[in-house]
Amino acid sequence: MALFLGIACVLAIVLLVLAIVPAILMWLWNWTMPEVFKLPRLTFWQAVRLFIICGILFGGAAYPWRDSGNNSSKPPDTTAQLTRMDDSLRHIDAVLKTLQEPGGRREETGAAAVPIPASEPVLRAAPVN
Repeated sequence: MALFLGIACVLAIVLLVLAIVPAILMWLWNWTMPEVFKLPRLTFWQAVRLFIICGILFGGAAYPWRDSGNNSSKPPDTTAQLTRMDDSLRHIDAVLKTLQEPGGRREETGAAAVPIPASEPVLRAAPVN
């Protein structure tokens, strides 16, 4: 009996969403689109179809037949991200130590090394792994 009530509640919520959301979509469309973009007004069933199309195109609903590749029961593996961040921070630390050394602020121009005045910042991109 409890299983039947649970299924009935879920079904009622799904039907309520399928009735209310398209009605709101239809109301917003008919209030805005004909005036702004000169588009035709929507009927309720056109709004239902538009709601379903938007859900399919933009992933607004989780469909059981669509595998998103996300297994939400497992936490994401952040070890690789943390390793890359650690490497980047070490690179930044090495650059800052080089800049603090006397004569460390030099920029390669190809022909000869040209000293950069201390007032100008030096921006360099971190290496991409």
